[in-house]
Amino acid sequence: MPTIDVIGDIHGYADKLRALLNRLGYEQSGGVYGSPDRRAIFVGDLIDRGREIGEVIEIVEGMVRAGAAKIVTGNHEFNALAFHTPNGKGEYLRPHTEKNRDQHEKTLTYFERNPGAKEPALTWFYSFPLWLDLGFARIVHAAWSPAAIRLLKTPYLTPDSLKPASTKGTPEYRAVETLLKGVEAPLPDKIPFFDKDGHERTEIRVRWWLKPDAERTVAETVFPPDLSLPNTRFTTSSQWEPYDLTEPPVIFGHYWLPKDWPPARVLPNVICVDYSAGKGGPLVAYSFDPERAREGEFTSAE
Repeated sequence: MPTIDVIGDIHGYADKLRALLNRLGYEQSGGVYGSPDRRAIFVGDLIDRGREIGEVIEIVEGMVRAGAAKIVTGNHEFNALAFHTPNGKGEYLRPHTEKNRDQHEKTLTYFERNPGAKEPALTWFYSFPLWLDLGFARIVHAAWSPAAIRLLKTPYLTPDSLKPASTKGTPEYRAVETLLKGVEAPLPDKIPFFDKDGHERTEIRVRWWLKPDAERTVAETVFPPDLSLPNTRFTTSSQWEPYDLTEPPVIFGHYWLPKDWPPARVLPNVICVDYSAGKGGPLVAYSFDPERAREGEFTSAE
């Protein structure tokens, strides 16, 4: 079987993607990157942040169509579908607030400058599964949740299923939020903190692969670590499904790990490949032989 390269969140940085593919040994033929003995899997979040969104889409779509790659949905592709889909009440499934527009700004600019690009891109996003279970490894954008997978039944979104998945309070919304944005839990006493974009929050993204434990501190529960949070006990009653060490390796992106961290496994079977390529960090891949998925190696490109 070919070597598998799971590639992290690209966020519109085509130069980093080209550099990483070259470093991994992919070559262009007819304008499409490929390799006789490697296959890529992208964890989603191709868009937003960077200015080379069209080039990223062109590279990844070419690889997927040629059979050189697979891809799962990122929360930014999901958000884009909802942002551009009317809700039937004169608004959109993802409200056009200043915050949401700012997050989507670079992609909106790309669509405005390339009027024929939006509909094909959105149609293509619908073809991305929300998760991949390959048997020897599992790929998801943010968190592996058997309960969410059972509820959704199919990994593919449709225009009909997008509405409940975008409507707060529905089971579908909670399931998709878990898979694409991770498991969030309220901080004790709703202690506020500011995320990477400066937005105030009272919930943290937890280390969902660990069993909930009130003896663990907030600092030991949040992912990635945040030294600005108080070192108090995580005494909330939130529950989630831990990921057992006997399960196949699960590989994901999403979490904006610090760009100066050397890429490493979180646990032997828990691997994050997002090292903030969208904010000055490297684009990272985890590469492995399917028969030895826990023994993979990391490759980075600036």
